[in-house]
Amino acid sequence: MIRLSLAFCIALGCTTTLPAAQPPGENLIRNPSLEQPALRNGLPFGWSGWPRNDTTYKREVVEGGKTGKKALKISGDGNHGVVFVAGVKLDRTKRYALKGWVKLEAEGDARAYIKFNYFHNYKNLGLTETVTVTPAQKGWQLLERTDHADEVPDASMLWISCLLAGKGTAWFDDLELVAYDRTDVAADFDAKHGRSNHPPEYQILNRRVGTWTTETTIKPGPRFPDGAKANGEETISWSMNKKALLGRGSSQPGNAESMSIWTHDPKYKVFRAWYFDSHGNQPRTSSTGTWDESKQTLTFRFTDLDGGTSVSRMKFVGNDEMHWSGVWKDKDGGIVMEIGGTSIRKKE
Repeated sequence: MIRLSLAFCIALGCTTTLPAAQPPGENLIRNPSLEQPALRNGLPFGWSGWPRNDTTYKREVVEGGKTGKKALKISGDGNHGVVFVAGVKLDRTKRYALKGWVKLEAEGDARAYIKFNYFHNYKNLGLTETVTVTPAQKGWQLLERTDHADEVPDASMLWISCLLAGKGTAWFDDLELVAYDRTDVAADFDAKHGRSNHPPEYQILNRRVGTWTTETTIKPGPRFPDGAKANGEETISWSMNKKALLGRGSSQPGNAESMSIWTHDPKYKVFRAWYFDSHGNQPRTSSTGTWDESKQTLTFRFTDLDGGTSVSRMKFVGNDEMHWSGVWKDKDGGIVMEIGGTSIRKKE
C-alpha cells in the first residue's frame, strides 16, 4: 500500500484516511508511544515530516523513550522541524486535551513543543503557542494543552504536531489527544488539562481579571498637603487576544476616571504597565515590573523623563483581595507622594 505524505494528503483533501469518531477518553493518536515499527521514512504509520523535502532537520524513531523503549527524535538547524502526528475532524460539540513528554538538548533560543494546528480548506489558520521547552529545562518535560478552537471559528480540522525550532535535538514521547463532550466539561477543564496553555506570567496577570471595589489613601505631602481619600470601582479584562489586560476605573470624590494597560514582555522578561486618568496623568515611559512568588507581590518601577521615580507594589492576599502601595520621588530623591489602598473582588 502506498502511503501519502501529510502535505500531499492535505493537498488532495484526503479526509477519509482520518480516524473515525471515538468514545471519550480514547487516545486519538495512533502509536502514541512509538513502540510499533517505523516505516521506510523513519516515522510511524500516519506520521509525516513537514516541509515534505526538508533536509535541515532529521526526523526518526530512536531508542530512549520516556516510558517505553522508543521516542520521536527531531534534530538539525533551521527554522522549524515539524512532524504531524494526527489529524481529526473538528467536532464543535467536543473539547480536546493534548499532552506529551518533550526533552530538548540545545543552546541559545532553540525550543521544542507540541501544538494544535487549526485548518480549514487546507489552510493553516494559525495560533501561536507561547509555552515551550527551552534549553534551560533539563530532562523530560510534560506539556499539557487544551484546544482554543473557539478562537478560530472557521477551523474545521485539527492537526497535532511536534516541533523543534532552531538548532538542537528534541525528543517526544507518550502523546495523547482526548476528546470530551462539552456538556460534560467542568468549569476547571482548561486549568486541569491545559497547564501549558499559558506561561506563568499569564496566570499572574489573570488574577487581576474581574471587577474590584477600591479604597485609596494618599498621605499628606507636597502634592496633597492635607492628604486625600477615595472610593471607587475598577473592571479589568483581557484584550487583544489575551495579550494584554485593560482596566477601566472610576472613583469619588471628583468623578475621576482611569484606564490602565498591563502586559508581560517575554523578550525582556518583565511586566509592563501604563496608567491614564481624567486629571491628565499619563505615562511618558512604561513601568516595568517583577514578580516575587514568595511574597505574592508585583513590584513596578518607573523613571519619568524629568528624572522622577516611583516604586509601586501590589500584594495578592488570596484570590479576592489586593493590598497596594506606591512612593513617588522627584529627581533629587525627595518624596512627593505616598499612596496606599486595597482592592476587593466583587462577587457575581
